[in-house]
Amino acid sequence: QVRVELPEHEVVEGVSPMMVDLEGVPGVAALVTISTAKLGARLRLYDGVGRIVAESEPIGRGFRWLHQVGAGPTGPHGETEVIAVRTPHIGGIVEAYRLVGDRLERVASHAGYSSHRLGSPNLDMALLADVDADGRVDLVVPTDGMTALGLLTRSAEGFDTLGELPLGATLASNLAAAVDEDGRLHLAAATDDGRLRVFH
Repeated sequence: QVRVELPEHEVVEGVSPMMVDLEGVPGVAALVTISTAKLGARLRLYDGVGRIVAESEPIGRGFRWLHQVGAGPTGPHGETEVIAVRTPHIGGIVEAYRLVGDRLERVASHAGYSSHRLGSPNLDMALLADVDADGRVDLVVPTDGMTALGLLTRSAEGFDTLGELPLGATLASNLAAAVDEDGRLHLAAATDDGRLRVFH
């Protein structure tokens, strides 16, 4: 068991760390969002003994959130990246980060998406999955208005849009995903009109 004590001016945003497997970090690392009142949020990686491995630059302004979505081989050539959404409540921007030495460097961004609604307990409204069965990991993330699910993939230029899945109402739940025995992805989401929508 490892216990990490933060300085008094830092807090962890979110309800739990995300365990990730990143190239260049021995074993499994803990990915968290750390925030301060002065500089806002930043991503931080801890190794298995609680040491800081790397972190991103802070947003630079207090009370601005960086919502971690996941980590995986999302890069154009299968590079391992961390995917997050910057300021999901005030104009969300999807961002991709890569580990470079002791830094998580932003390598791509794309505006127009939000991974969280203000005050909601749902922190898993976006996820990483191979949505087009090409063997690469993509991103499923709600549009800013939460009325559709955007399907994004990484490219050399940044993020490309694969398409959108209209919800017909406003997203009101976390996303659920499963892969069937034929390798097909199924996505499920509940909306504020009391319906459950399943895409496959």
